[in-house]
Amino acid sequence: MSRMRVTNTIVRSVTGTSAQSTATDANTEYVRIVSDTDGVHIAFGASPTATTSTTILGAYDPEVFKIDGGMKVAAILASGTGNIYIDELSE
Repeated sequence: MSRMRVTNTIVRSVTGTSAQSTATDANTEYVRIVSDTDGVHIAFGASPTATTSTTILGAYDPEVFKIDGGMKVAAILASGTGNIYIDELSE
């Protein structure tokens, strides 16, 4: 993947209840997501719901995902609290 630049960062608190981020920009094609705690599960969509069966993130291990512009990210943590950092990326 070519080098990308961050155009916006969304910070979302994560608890034991699935919660959605705000929508990404309509032109966003990629997001980099970093969690500050282990065991955060995420899901993508227009109105996503994360469960403990959806994609899991490791703490401080950034992952890049291709998305459709305007999508939201939902996140849940089995126990405790944490944050996810969603960087919208552009070429």
